Amino acid sequence: MTDDPHRRTGGYLLVMGVYGGVVGSLTALARLLGRRPPERISPGDVVLLSVATHKLSRLLAKDAVTTPLRAPFTRFEGAAGEAEINESPRTDGQVRHAASWSPAHSAWRSGWRRA
Repeated sequence: MTDDPHRRTGGYLLVMGVYGGVVGSLTALARLLGRRPPERISPGDVVLLSVATHKLSRLLAKDAVTTPLRAPFTRFEGAAGEAEINESPRTDGQVRHAASWSPAHSAWRSGWRRA
């Protein structure tokens, strides 16, 4: 990846929108069909959720596809690997540190509780 991924944000937004629409539609369909989440979560599911949370954190922090989410807060610096990019927080405006994403944030992202 040699060019600036901020130029491709339209395509990335389309991909994220389609994905969100499909997931939302399937969730609504499951609800209409009366499907309910399980009452108990097994230890294997907890491990799986932990790995998925780490991967989600990494995707949000480094992947080019999520560039549109970070674009208002970051400046593109260059490619970091096959599918990752390096960005730095913008130093202007009120939200300059909001984009200091890090995989270390996965702990608070996974802090959901079942109601």
